[in-house]
Amino acid sequence: MSRPKRIPASLEALDGLEADTVLLFLPSDERPPQGVTGLVDWRLAGAISRLSARGWLMGQEGELCLSPGRARLEGARLLVCGVGEEKKVSEASLQKAVTRACEALGEIGCKTLACGLPAFGKDPAGLGASVERTLKANWSGPLTLLEPKKRAG
Repeated sequence: MSRPKRIPASLEALDGLEADTVLLFLPSDERPPQGVTGLVDWRLAGAISRLSARGWLMGQEGELCLSPGRARLEGARLLVCGVGEEKKVSEASLQKAVTRACEALGEIGCKTLACGLPAFGKDPAGLGASVERTLKANWSGPLTLLEPKKRAG
């Protein structure tokens, strides 16, 4: 894999995203979604929140939800990984989720990937580095990493 492109997550960045699939992470106890997942939810007028409200996407560990991204994301699909309770997310559990997501990406014929790095947990930067390492080991196509805004405090 070539070196991933890194961009700060913003509405403008989402509008110009060049990826056929966007990989996102959702803790089971995070409503509304925060970080990059929350930004995508906002851009899609609450589409991720509606999936959660209908019981189709609960954020449980091991859960994967594939959804169309709609016109606001230039037709990119969303693959949302449930990661369980935020306080219980570890590098190991996130590596497992990313590995499983990479298998699914191959099954759906993903060619170009954008991944929203996590903004949750005790060490979001460490979790983000873990996601990046796992993607580098399991994904061979073009990759854009969407970096969340730093948390205040």
